[in-house]
Amino acid sequence: MSEDKIILEALNGAIEPFKEIESFSEKPGIYGVYFMGSHFPIKEIYNILREPKLLYIGKTEESQLKRDAQTHFYSDKTGNSTLRRSIGALLRENLSLVPVPRSEKNVIKGRHSFF
Repeated sequence: MSEDKIILEALNGAIEPFKEIESFSEKPGIYGVYFMGSHFPIKEIYNILREPKLLYIGKTEESQLKRDAQTHFYSDKTGNSTLRRSIGALLRENLSLVPVPRSEKNVIKGRHSFF
């Protein structure tokens, strides 16, 4: 079995709603974010995703606690969360989202990192 399939099987076997997670690992690792509902805003994407709806695979070099609990889902700022920027890009048209540069420094340097 390929390494990719092993990782996907491990992720699929550990799906848990975010609000039900009691603790996060303090070790580095790979994690998945799934859509667990029936009304994803982009019908074309929802229809091609398999059950369960894996939306994002990420890797943390430090700890899941720091990356997931304290970065992706902790603050209103989305600029430091690749997950939230990726979901924002997917939903941009459907929700009429307006991309905002992460910092003025990026605009000055000609970087176009939005969300």
